[in-house]
Amino acid sequence: MGLLAEAGLNPGSKVLAFSDADGRIVLRRFEDSVEDLLGGHGL
Repeated sequence: MGLLAEAGLNPGSKVLAFSDADGRIVLRRFEDSVEDLLGGHGL
């Protein structure tokens, strides 16, 4: 739970999972991914 809290994730948080080029799996907060797609204009 400490790792999740450190990443700003709570139980029930939506995440996006994808593979990194180095063979790693990356979890990203869904809201952050949407913000990036919208160019920082929010949901």
